[in-house]
Amino acid sequence: MAVEASELLALAERCEIVAGTDRVLDAEIECATRFEHLRPARPDDFDGKYGYTPGNLKVDTGFLMAYSYTRSLDDAMTLVPDGWRRIMGDDPENPHQSMAGLFNDQGDEVTAYAPQLCRAIAAAALRARASLSQTIKETSDHDR
Repeated sequence: MAVEASELLALAERCEIVAGTDRVLDAEIECATRFEHLRPARPDDFDGKYGYTPGNLKVDTGFLMAYSYTRSLDDAMTLVPDGWRRIMGDDPENPHQSMAGLFNDQGDEVTAYAPQLCRAIAAAALRARASLSQTIKETSDHDR
């Protein structure tokens, strides 16, 4: 089941406004981008016996840990789709904001602004993925 572009865009908006590291948001991003068949874990999963922590994904045999997209630039960069190039740095109009821009050879561009560069990259990458999923949907609708 493919994730809707609107879900990716909503996650991108949350990346831009979250005040700091958000492990629950990290788990939601992980489920939307890598493990669509899983869901973020809840404290009551497995009757609370297996050491739940925010950022876990629930699997049949326990938990997986999500990447730290809202804390780590390296983890956030893994969200950037293949073929997209990046521009990143400080927002020239707001010194307390970082800016990330992504673009590809087809002329698609996305930007995001957040207090920390990793969250700006994560948001821009989620917007790029939404753009790609919308393009794929439009192409498949057109082929019918």
